[in-house]
Amino acid sequence: MEYQRLTSPDRPSITPSQCTVFDVGADSYVFCPIRNRSYKVNQQPEELVRQWWLYRLRDTYGYAFDQLAVEVSVKVGSTEAKKKADIVVYTDRTKKTARIFVEVKKPTRKDGVDQLQVYMNATGCRLGLWSNGNGPHAYLLRIEPKRLTENELSNFSRLWHGGCVEAIIEAQDVDRNHSTQV
Repeated sequence: MEYQRLTSPDRPSITPSQCTVFDVGADSYVFCPIRNRSYKVNQQPEELVRQWWLYRLRDTYGYAFDQLAVEVSVKVGSTEAKKKADIVVYTDRTKKTARIFVEVKKPTRKDGVDQLQVYMNATGCRLGLWSNGNGPHAYLLRIEPKRLTENELSNFSRLWHGGCVEAIIEAQDVDRNHSTQV
C-alpha cells in the first residue's frame, strides 16, 4: 500500500491530490474525499486501507469520487445487512445502481469475503473487491462477466493476471434464492 506521508501542524481540511497520511504531533490523519472530513487512523488501520482504495479507484480505474460512497447500508431481503459496505462504486453520479462493492479490512485480517458476497447477492452487483492493503490485496468476484464493459474487464484483468484475484464467481455459482435478478 503506497501513500504519501506529510508532517502537518493541523488536521487536514481539504482533499489532497493523492492518498496522504498527515502526521499531526503523535496522531495520524487521512482526509476522506467522499465524506469531506478528516479521520484519525492511529487505531483504525482499516480506514487507511479504505482511503487508499478510494484514490486507487479514481487514479487507477478511472472512477470519479462523485461515483463513490462509503459506509453504505445494504438491504438484504426485508432488512438491512448487519454491517455497511465499506465502499460502493456506482455506475454514475446518481448513485442508484451499484457497480462494484469494495470490502476493506485492516492489514492483519483475512476475513470478509463472505460479507462481500452477501452484498453482491442481495443487490445483483456483478463486481466485488476485497482488500486488506497487503499484496495480494484484491479478490475479484464477478457474476455474469459478459455484462461488464470492456474497460472494466481490462482494468480488473490486470488484477487477475497479476495473481491478486482469489476467485471468480460465475452466475451458476450464485444461490439464486438469495440474489436479485442480474
